[in-house]
Amino acid sequence: MKSLLVWALLALVSVLAPGAQEFTFEAFVGTWEGTITSENYGYSDPMTLVVESDGFYTDSSGYLMPPYYYPDTQQCEFDAETNRVHFWYLKTVYAGMHFYQHHYYEVAAYTGDYLELHYNYWDDAEAHPEVQTISLARVGASDLAPRDPVAQGVDLRLGPSPFHSSLDIRYRLAQPSFVQLSLHDVTGRTVAELGGGFRAAGEHATAWRPADVPSGYYLLMLRSEAGVVTEKCLLMR
Repeated sequence: MKSLLVWALLALVSVLAPGAQEFTFEAFVGTWEGTITSENYGYSDPMTLVVESDGFYTDSSGYLMPPYYYPDTQQCEFDAETNRVHFWYLKTVYAGMHFYQHHYYEVAAYTGDYLELHYNYWDDAEAHPEVQTISLARVGASDLAPRDPVAQGVDLRLGPSPFHSSLDIRYRLAQPSFVQLSLHDVTGRTVAELGGGFRAAGEHATAWRPADVPSGYYLLMLRSEAGVVTEKCLLMR
């Protein structure tokens, strides 16, 4: 339900492309919930990030505020010119020595109620989402009515059905959007997360190759800023 709520929060908000965003540090102040993931290192962990107006922050995941830091030394700022959020904290090294640990993230998207950050090295010109991607929804956002995704040009097609070893998934977006694909069984349990992120308008394709999943009906769910589209498929071993 939480993942559905996160995507429902995006329903009436337009995505601002990197470089076209116009906001200040105050845009990040508040409480955010979501995930921090790494394709390179193979993790996806829950995260609650609280940013205060004076730059002080707390991070429940431990990636931006690990346990060996000096208490209450963590700070963050936003540089509009480079489109980066900068986090730092005082870190113990060894034998009582310490220095400030710095983390930089490019703002991949900001809608007011959704924030996506891509890891960036100190002086690298390009971000590295495969190293770390932070996806957060603002806590307390409300009064966002769902849209009709089909009316807005979102199309989802699956095949073949029934299928045996691989399900082809194709979808079309009329507008650029953040998307998330997931597979659910008839009880509503999530069977597989098939990825997501920012996608350009147009046709997209992926596949699901189930391993230890029994035969039966499954529901493929495509979440986007336009709403949720679902299609049923049948796996036969």
